[in-house]
Amino acid sequence: MAAASDSKYDVYNWIIKVAKSCTTISQKICVNKLVQKFLHKYDDFEMYQCLSEQAWNESNKAILRNLENESTKSKSKKNC
Repeated sequence: MAAASDSKYDVYNWIIKVAKSCTTISQKICVNKLVQKFLHKYDDFEMYQCLSEQAWNESNKAILRNLENESTKSKSKKNC
């Protein structure tokens, strides 16, 4: 999976997609590194701030969703 182009808007959207697919803390750390690299490459602090906040929130939601799914699966196995 990669950004559609080298445009900062495509890269921004790709990083958000990656954040939404996180299932572990190590993946979240990688997303944070991508956000930092975005700032260094495009030097757009305002866009970086929005990206940083959105990526943080989306990766948190994705990890929580994954934990809830895992919890539901383990409860289902106990009921069998």
